Amino acid sequence: MSFHANGAIEYARQLRQRRPKTADRARCKKSAAYRRRFGPATQNVEPKSASSYMAKKRKKAKAIKLAVSCPYCNQLAELHDSSVVYSRSYGKIWICFACKAWVGTHKDSKEHKPLGRLANEELREAKKKAHAVFDPLWKRKIVKDNVPKHEARHAGYSWLASRMEISVNECHIGMFDIHQCQRVVEICKPYTEKFSNKVNV
Repeated sequence: MSFHANGAIEYARQLRQRRPKTADRARCKKSAAYRRRFGPATQNVEPKSASSYMAKKRKKAKAIKLAVSCPYCNQLAELHDSSVVYSRSYGKIWICFACKAWVGTHKDSKEHKPLGRLANEELREAKKKAHAVFDPLWKRKIVKDNVPKHEARHAGYSWLASRMEISVNECHIGMFDIHQCQRVVEICKPYTEKFSNKVNV
């Protein structure tokens, strides 16, 4: 072997001895890459905790405010306690004082999501009549089939949606107009009377 070949082998052996192990090399490369990208790693940057993330999420949710419009005058409704229209408080309502129209809100909703559309006196009476013939049907299912309230109610609205030929997502008395409420009475009243006659017999 020539002198030059021996010198090259010896030089390579010295390089291997000075070269860090594989794990150390990976750490060095990672550290160097980190410094190139983020600067010296002297700052103590704490990772974001779950609590801080949820706090920011809650703060963002609070910033989002519902804008509920009156379907009669297209003006924004106001959020008030229901005691302004009833003799006692039943929770929050969205109300348009000019049209004398209002709607209740979901009790478990922090942003006071409305239960449906704002209703004036005529529509409120129509909704009461619709509920009077529809609610006994799904409530009867709770006793008859021993199912939870939400399941019986959903089944009732699914049946009503098929009879009215609309989607289940659109089928809710709270969202109905006067014509739709009258249609609910036409569909449900014969069944309600039939069941009530059985009970009275």
